Amino acid sequence: VCMDLWDSLSIAEEGSMTWYCRKIRESDFVLVICSPGHRQRHDTADPEVIHDDNLALMSNACSSDAIIQLIGEEVGLAKARGEDLSKYMAAVFKYCKETDIPTELRLVSHYTLPQDLPLLFSHLHGVALHRPGVYLKINNITEEGFTTVPTGAALQLAIQEAGMMLSEKQQQTEDSSYCDRVDV
Repeated sequence: VCMDLWDSLSIAEEGSMTWYCRKIRESDFVLVICSPGHRQRHDTADPEVIHDDNLALMSNACSSDAIIQLIGEEVGLAKARGEDLSKYMAAVFKYCKETDIPTELRLVSHYTLPQDLPLLFSHLHGVALHRPGVYLKINNITEEGFTTVPTGAALQLAIQEAGMMLSEKQQQTEDSSYCDRVDV
């Protein structure tokens, strides 16, 4: 697994776009985890207002946009050449919406985690989970079963916490916009 957060030294040495291009081409699979936060940065972005505390966030957003566009170009080229698109996938968590997946990734397989974990496993390993008269059950990859291992339980907790934080932020945004309308 290559993850940009784990390989910051290599990214700094060769440059982020060079690193991403190389990793995308070298990888058997490219899985993009999409979030409402990425979409919200675009919906609320005001190019005239840049605060010091938001500078790093905006820099990351621009970098994420460029990487998604790069992956989108690779997907488009593969589609134009008639190649298999199974190398590319997008995933969201259960608290997300389908619209959180960028337009550039609409052609690729989509998964909602954790409920689609068995399907993602099947995709990555080329294993059919169902055949006539046969159902393949793999321990610890079902939505209920993956929480029985420590890493799965930690992932489930992180997903729940992220969903709660997102709900709180949405509620605060709705409350403040309601107050703004009332005060005017």
